[in-house]
Amino acid sequence: MKHDTYIMMHSGALVGWTGETETPTLGDLTLGMSRTPRFAGQTRVRWSVLDHSLFAASMAQQEAPLAYALQLAVLLHDAHEALTGDVPTPFKSDRLRGIQMGLDAKISSLVCLNKCGRLFTDHDALIKMYDLRALRAEALVVASPMLTTPELVAEHFGAAPEAADVENLKNYLTTFIPRETKRSLFAALVEVLRHSRDPQGNRPGEGDPK
Repeated sequence: MKHDTYIMMHSGALVGWTGETETPTLGDLTLGMSRTPRFAGQTRVRWSVLDHSLFAASMAQQEAPLAYALQLAVLLHDAHEALTGDVPTPFKSDRLRGIQMGLDAKISSLVCLNKCGRLFTDHDALIKMYDLRALRAEALVVASPMLTTPELVAEHFGAAPEAADVENLKNYLTTFIPRETKRSLFAALVEVLRHSRDPQGNRPGEGDPK
């Protein structure tokens, strides 16, 4: 295995975007996500990729309570950043996007019951929608203190945040939860969602080609 195609995770797994590299453990992902800052760390409070993912997934759960595969995809949509870091969009290259897609395939195989490969692609449009809504609420509430109004958020992020999303984020911030507890919560949600059956009786990954 070429040494420049992988990094060593906390578990010792040699993980990269190519087929011969290994798959990260869920513990590797939650650890990296909890220690990776959003907005390059330029925030009013500590705000991690793990926080962003839990917040975005809570939107999907509230609005689509029986869409377990969607909730799982939203929860894990930035899990690749446990390896690549959260590179702000203006600085993200096409090569990095390709690497993250390769990592997504490994993460999908980790959590889907029959090694499905379409967890993220099947829900791409809705993932982007929840990701953007979370981003805009975060911009107003936790990002740079210079972003003081919805109008300023719209100027820099394409649209103003939705009032309900802002309120939900403020509620999320009112309860202090230690990072270790957030990691445990994230892992527990993954396990619950990957085994939950939708109204058609399928769990995430069932029915997908192997």
